[in-house]
Amino acid sequence: MRITLRKRDSVTSAVLFIFNMIGQYKNEYSIKLSHLLELMQYFNKSEASVRTGLCRMVKANILVNKRVVNETIYELTEEGLVNIRLWNKDLARFFKRHELRQQDWNGQWYFLSILDFNKSEYENLFMLEELEKCGLSEVNNSIWITPYDIDNDIILLLEKHKFNYLKFSGAFESNVNLHVLLSDTFQLRRIGEKYIEFIDKVRENSEKMNAVNKGNILPILFETGWDFYDIATLDPVLPKELLNVWEGDKAADEMKMIRSELYSKIVSFFEEVNI
Repeated sequence: MRITLRKRDSVTSAVLFIFNMIGQYKNEYSIKLSHLLELMQYFNKSEASVRTGLCRMVKANILVNKRVVNETIYELTEEGLVNIRLWNKDLARFFKRHELRQQDWNGQWYFLSILDFNKSEYENLFMLEELEKCGLSEVNNSIWITPYDIDNDIILLLEKHKFNYLKFSGAFESNVNLHVLLSDTFQLRRIGEKYIEFIDKVRENSEKMNAVNKGNILPILFETGWDFYDIATLDPVLPKELLNVWEGDKAADEMKMIRSELYSKIVSFFEEVNI
């Protein structure tokens, strides 16, 4: 089950980010409470708020805690680990579309029609989010399109939840101006503006990165990654044949560069404090 994180400034969001970093660093998902409390100070979280948040995460089966040689250790449960993997997978889907954008497009569109699907029903919101994160956009009522082959995960999810669907592909003709159709369907102006804001913010942060304590790199990467995730996971990343110039290209390059630079500093910091 996917954990819905509504607030980026919540203890849960920051703790899951820290576990994600530690998992990539040590290939294991556990941390001493004393270390976790120290790291959370860089997110301006008090010890009391962190302890309360950890208690809630344990009750929600995201974390478990145990005592080892007079130390309290927190570990991700399988439920918590699944959600970190889902976050990483969402970003991997974007970069897969970004890779396809650099290749020659076959000119084919892929359509998905979900039968008897009421998108306004609350219990169906998760499916809408998954469709968007796989690069599909709704061109008409319950008809979703993408210029790339539809992710099999979507098909498996539809079948798991017993949604009937039609999947087909091919070229299409329309009496609507193609540029207008694509811009409206895929919300290109709104996404493009958000990418420009992201790029400006990244460049502002890059100027102060060298002046901060290494521990303060954690919230910078956390915030930058969240900003990028919010935009990129909704970006269809159209082929260059359809959209030659796209702000997402520069944003993706900026994200990869800053992520590599900041992660190396975080690893150095983890080594210094013996995480």
